[in-house]
Amino acid sequence: MKKSHIDAKDAWHSSHLWMVAIFIMATILGLTIATSISISILRPLKLLDDSAKLIAGGNLKELLYIQKKGEITSLANSFNQMILSLRHQIRTSKTILEAIADPIFTVDMAMNLTYFSPACEKLSGYTSKEVIGKKCYEIFKSDICEKQCAVKSSAKNGTPTYNVEVQMKTKDQKSIPIMASASSIKDEQGNIMGGCEVFRNISEQKRMLRELKEAEEQLIISEKMAALGRLASCVSHELRNPLAIIQNSAYYLKHKFTDQDAKLHKHLGIIENEIISSNKIIDELLGFCRTTKSELASNDINKVIELSISRIQLKPNITIEKNLAPELPPVPLDKEQIHQVFVNLISNAEYSMLNNGGKISITSRQNKGMVEIEIGDQGCGIPSSDLKKLFDPFFTTKIKGIGLGLAITKSIIQNHHANISVNSVVGEGTSFFISLPIAKEYSKTVS
Repeated sequence: MKKSHIDAKDAWHSSHLWMVAIFIMATILGLTIATSISISILRPLKLLDDSAKLIAGGNLKELLYIQKKGEITSLANSFNQMILSLRHQIRTSKTILEAIADPIFTVDMAMNLTYFSPACEKLSGYTSKEVIGKKCYEIFKSDICEKQCAVKSSAKNGTPTYNVEVQMKTKDQKSIPIMASASSIKDEQGNIMGGCEVFRNISEQKRMLRELKEAEEQLIISEKMAALGRLASCVSHELRNPLAIIQNSAYYLKHKFTDQDAKLHKHLGIIENEIISSNKIIDELLGFCRTTKSELASNDINKVIELSISRIQLKPNITIEKNLAPELPPVPLDKEQIHQVFVNLISNAEYSMLNNGGKISITSRQNKGMVEIEIGDQGCGIPSSDLKKLFDPFFTTKIKGIGLGLAITKSIIQNHHANISVNSVVGEGTSFFISLPIAKEYSKTVS
């Protein structure tokens, strides 16, 4: 009995040891399986989670590599395909944006620049690195950034804004006219996230429009001149004959009634002056409408100036100050035509000072291979709005006259391959500048 009890006790002890051993082995096996599961499932899932976060942040540089096969590997391959697809879409979009000739930029809701195309860089002078993250209005300094911004308008209304003409400034502070169009950028729920603007440099278009307008104006003027030429040729003869008869009659009466009262002689003098003015208008019309050649010969410009001054009778309250540079090189010119130019400019200067008097300054000098003549006055000046039209036929600020004097002057100067310009300040005076080439540069006769 005692032996059986001992055997039972030994058997129980032995089985207890086996149970402990089995438990330990099961625990080790469980930890091994758990570790295996962690390595084969949890770690790849962690990689997938990290990759998703990188993709959400815009980082598409890294692909997932999971060696073991299974559902996790298939999921990783799907992630990789998504990354590759996004890369392709981004490359395609970037290629398209860079191929567009018009500048493009995008902004967030705070008007910070988020994209700046190569065309934008080329036109503005800024690089993407310089501007990304900065306020767009701080970069472009457009004249309507604060009031009529196309991007702001599009973001506010939720609809595109087309063809807003503005002035923008480049990096070197050059002002450029542009035509801007913008649209808001929205997320999947339709919430506005920012804006995109496309604009175009319209400097060339505006230049072409100006030239077209000028060409149209010149065509109209040419048509008017052709009609005027025909009219002047027909009418001048019919006008000169009665004017000559009236002049002869006035001369006869003036000498016939020598002992009559002063009032009669005064009115006869008025008639004679008006006849002179009428003949002058006819001469201007015929002179402007005729195509004449400039017979050029080398001349001393100072002598031509002196001759022109000697033929003008100025009012007592007006004087001339001469500043003529000695030993100027000879100038190829038609003496009579240039004399006409100087007389016209000096007469205009006198007219501007009739009320208050003043000084006419005439200067000659050599400047950059040209002989320059400046004729200035202390008269009333010319408004800036009139300066552009000053040389147009039939434009005049005088009470009398038909506005052909300066038009004829410009035509003569152009026939001499020379330049004429004007500078004027209202209330201070006006200066005309004529630049004539020196003798060695031109032949004797040009049309």
